[in-house]
Amino acid sequence: MANQAPNSAIGGILFPEQSCPSKKGQIMNDSYRSSRSRCLVCVVCLATALALSGCPSFRTLQTARTVGAGNTQFAVEPTLEGIQWMGTLYLPGINFSARHGVNETLDVGGSFGTSGIGVMGKQRLSSPDSSLIMSIGPNVSGLVLGSGSFGIINLELPFLLGIPVGETDSEIVITPKLLHNIMFLRGESDDGDGRIATHLTLVGGSLAFAGKLGRSLWIVPEVAAGIPLFATAGASLTVDDDESALSASTLFPGGVLLTFGLGFLFEGF
Repeated sequence: MANQAPNSAIGGILFPEQSCPSKKGQIMNDSYRSSRSRCLVCVVCLATALALSGCPSFRTLQTARTVGAGNTQFAVEPTLEGIQWMGTLYLPGINFSARHGVNETLDVGGSFGTSGIGVMGKQRLSSPDSSLIMSIGPNVSGLVLGSGSFGIINLELPFLLGIPVGETDSEIVITPKLLHNIMFLRGESDDGDGRIATHLTLVGGSLAFAGKLGRSLWIVPEVAAGIPLFATAGASLTVDDDESALSASTLFPGGVLLTFGLGFLFEGF
């Protein structure tokens, strides 16, 4: 049978409805249903917290310009990534990436590190003689662990605006970005199994200075920040063939993601 769950607070989340079917068609007693509901609420809260503090990142750590036809760029990207949501937590990270110029306006590449494994591209939109460099750089990254029992997927769409500085190909890089994060977790035991999943849509951006040193090295200090725009979370718990399900969604669930990074770009290979 269905009952109305109370308002709960993950930034004002409303838990609209949950289903608690009874084994053999019998109605669950109130205490059992209440206990199951509290368990599911906790699971959804945990799922949202994990998704916020997991892999979403607004780091860019690259130039707006493409590397050029036939050229390859390698990058080392140490970061300090944090979340401010019911407290503050910062975690160090490091990622490695490579980009290759398919032609003068298109790069393709990949990355791996603490943010998982990813594939990326960059399409230059501005003409070569433009005073501003404009590009888009879609990126898909993530990780899956435990034979598919846990996974995180990030879909990113950044718009890179590069402002040339001096005569050395240095840039000020301003990058607004839209990011969608998906997290899933599944567990099984002799007593039953449970599943949780979250979807987070975030908006933010980064500000960096890509300073060129010598012929082939850029050093890129960067600060980035983002906020969640929309979140959905769902959980299901099955014990002895009895299944309870709970879902939640909210606008502006709260929290701020912060990233401080320092990129080292090696080009011309």
